[in-house]
Amino acid sequence: MRYNTLGTATDTHRFQYNGVTQLNIKNSGNVGIGTTSPGAKLDVSSSSTSVIRLSNSDTVLTEGQKTGSIEFSQSDSSGNGTGVTGRISMFSAKNGSNPNYYGNAADMIFQVGALNGWADDNATLDALIIKNGSGRVGIGTDQPEVSLDLGNNTDAIQLPAGDNTARAAISNPFGGMIRYNTTDDQFEGYSGVGAAGSWGALGGGGASATITSNQTTTSNATTTVFLLGATPNGNSVNFVDVFIDGVYQETTTYSVSGASFDEITFNSPVPSGVTVETKTTADYNVGAAVDTVSLGQSNTTGNVDLRIAPLEVTSGQTIPGNANSLYIFTATGAQSIATVTLPGSPTLGDSIKISNLGGLANVLGANGNKIMGVAADLTINTPTAAFEIIWSGSNNGWIIIGNV
Repeated sequence: MRYNTLGTATDTHRFQYNGVTQLNIKNSGNVGIGTTSPGAKLDVSSSSTSVIRLSNSDTVLTEGQKTGSIEFSQSDSSGNGTGVTGRISMFSAKNGSNPNYYGNAADMIFQVGALNGWADDNATLDALIIKNGSGRVGIGTDQPEVSLDLGNNTDAIQLPAGDNTARAAISNPFGGMIRYNTTDDQFEGYSGVGAAGSWGALGGGGASATITSNQTTTSNATTTVFLLGATPNGNSVNFVDVFIDGVYQETTTYSVSGASFDEITFNSPVPSGVTVETKTTADYNVGAAVDTVSLGQSNTTGNVDLRIAPLEVTSGQTIPGNANSLYIFTATGAQSIATVTLPGSPTLGDSIKISNLGGLANVLGANGNKIMGVAADLTINTPTAAFEIIWSGSNNGWIIIGNV
């Protein structure tokens, strides 16, 4: 040991081995290990990796036993701030399913607050815990059940938020990433692997969908491809409704096609002189309940059911009609006309679709209400007519709003 070997007031004690200083104590109270110029109360320097180790020599550890701590203390008594206010501790833990406890199995706990007088394992002071056996992290809980467990916190978490430009800068996205898109005002997640995956909306900016309708009347019997006017969500037929002269077509009869997936191709050519109508749903927020659908008008309300299973009305049948249904009259030639009796107590906005596919003079029963302002049944005397009626109230009753 050498005392003040340089003859200056700053160097107080030095410990040397073979002429090399191993520890240096300055008159400021700073202690240096591996350095002669410590800049802090304890300054450790090494040409390789610097390590400070706290060892526990107990050879028979028990679960939850404290094996070491680093504490932070302050002395400001003006606001009852004296004492230990922070602690990082290690507690022994099970090594997987092994009933014994080992030095390489431990939980790390970060505690903050007025710790004086509290037990080391008081969970109310735990700010963060990292479980060794599972790698789970708990914030507000000392028993995390999943990779990140926020316990019973009731406020919120802040996800990364940025515009489309910031998203494009994510060079290696992978499945499971989530963020908030400030360009589209919605949460989004990444599905897939690397460049083969894609970002998709998770909802949060006001769940919505856009529905685009398109109509085409065929002029020949060879057409199979029809323009949709929009790209369906996920490029899927499940977001395209197709009607031929008002008759719903099963999704197995066509597929989404085109370079921009804005067309459909039928498996077989469509007859000449018929009307093909498509309703394409796009921009649907997956994972969020859709309670508003933009149909190009400002006051769309109520539930929206885009897919209606058609109900066949055969020769001579008289059946009760239900709101928001599609009825197809199929009787032809010498067969008997059929009747659909409209609901007796409809609700404002109820809708019924009709297709007179068979061509007979079939009947809609008024059932005590008005149809087009007249208190009488309606006879459909136009072959292959397809239209929609909506209940407008008792004054005018059921109103025909046009072809479907």
